[in-house]
Amino acid sequence: IRKAYDLGLHRDVGISKHSPNAIVSRTETEVRLRAWWGCFIMDIMVSATLGRPTTIHDFTFDAPFPTDYGDD
Repeated sequence: IRKAYDLGLHRDVGISKHSPNAIVSRTETEVRLRAWWGCFIMDIMVSATLGRPTTIHDFTFDAPFPTDYGDD
């Protein structure tokens, strides 16, 4: 989870598009979103299994849900 935060997967890349270093392709955006939501779901599942609080809180990220881009 910490690495996902370090990589900025929790952020909506559309917010930082004004920075030339932050522009990413649509494919990379989808991969980032899917990785983030995979971490999010895993955090919930592990927390529920172990009876511990979740690490990710709703107010700490703004990444939208992934789309069906590239799913054939």
